[in-house]
Amino acid sequence: MDNYKTYGLIYGSVLDISCPQGWHVATVEEWLQLVNYSGGVQNAGRLLKSKGTDLWAAPNEATNETNFSVLPEGNLSRFQFYDYSGLGTATSFWAASTNYKPVSILSFWDDDFVSIEDARYFQTGYCRCV
Repeated sequence: MDNYKTYGLIYGSVLDISCPQGWHVATVEEWLQLVNYSGGVQNAGRLLKSKGTDLWAAPNEATNETNFSVLPEGNLSRFQFYDYSGLGTATSFWAASTNYKPVSILSFWDDDFVSIEDARYFQTGYCRCV
């Protein structure tokens, strides 16, 4: 599969991610700041996701007003024998741990909603270095 050319690499753990010097994996607090700035969990997807239906499944009413351009990379579940699903409808990003909190995952779906939850051992995700 050549999806990585369009969507980037999927990581099995936040520990697998190596950001360039001077950069770091976005923390839960940094993700929350972005989500809150973008209308909160109920609306942030609309402002953060890429526009159109070339990659996102229809209907995609995203405006990408923030130019953050979240792409619908899909998810790889290690829980179900590495089942890859959600291409065109979902994506998840790792959030770095701070203050010994659990590592979290930020998920975008095919609507405006964004969820932030503690990561499970079988989840995978993408990364944004900041």
